[in-house]
Amino acid sequence: MPNIIESVYEIPIQSIHADSDFNCRGPIAPIDVADLVRDIERNGLQSPVLVQEYNPEQKKATGKDWRLIAGYRRLKCFQILKKTAIPALVRAGLSDLDARIMNLNENLQRKNLNMLQEALALKALKDGGLTEDQIAKIIGMSRGWVQIRVMILGLPADIQSLVAGGLFSTEQIRCLHSLHGEEQTALVREIKEAKGRGEKVMPRKKMLDLKSKKPRQRVEIFGMIDEIRRATGFNFGTRTLAWAAGEINTLELYQDIKRYAADMGREFKIPE
Repeated sequence: MPNIIESVYEIPIQSIHADSDFNCRGPIAPIDVADLVRDIERNGLQSPVLVQEYNPEQKKATGKDWRLIAGYRRLKCFQILKKTAIPALVRAGLSDLDARIMNLNENLQRKNLNMLQEALALKALKDGGLTEDQIAKIIGMSRGWVQIRVMILGLPADIQSLVAGGLFSTEQIRCLHSLHGEEQTALVREIKEAKGRGEKVMPRKKMLDLKSKKPRQRVEIFGMIDEIRRATGFNFGTRTLAWAAGEINTLELYQDIKRYAADMGREFKIPE
């Protein structure tokens, strides 16, 4: 990190750009800081926010003189209290990557980010060219901690929302990351059902079963028929599974193959 120059000033709030896309917490709602507002009213601000001065191009683009690096909740409180200025520690000599690291570190020290917020913050660092090992060293976390957050970034948006809600353990996130499509959806459903039954952790065996390759029991085959039926309706896949489960005989499946082949303009002769 470069040489840092810092000083504390009273800075007009209207001149500070509190960019929620930059902040790893995202937008701050008034309800999120209700307790802190009351504390600041009683005891005043205990520590200044942290800002850096924008360059001329950034000032023109944002209409602001300063970027808020850390202290988004404190600034929101001052806005709610209708203050016009806030004590701010001004730091010069920071690169964009340095600023993002400081924003993440401050929020991690408070230990109330959800895993998706942490993952989105790490994305900015990865996009800045840092490896997982470098990120782990800079923020003082293990490589495994970083790796889990990077895995979250590869999950579908609807599953990421469930991550933000605290539904999954780190083990479950690893397993979800290794799956795709229906297998991934099925595991999410299994975890939700386990939570509904009051189970704290999805049994590891159930998660690993989704990844294993082995002959299937009839109950598993029927379960898969059900999943395919719900997603696409009865089709050749469900008929094949019904044959594997012993629900239809070989001649019936051959007749189905012949019909499906004819639909595709192909000829199929039932073996003698």
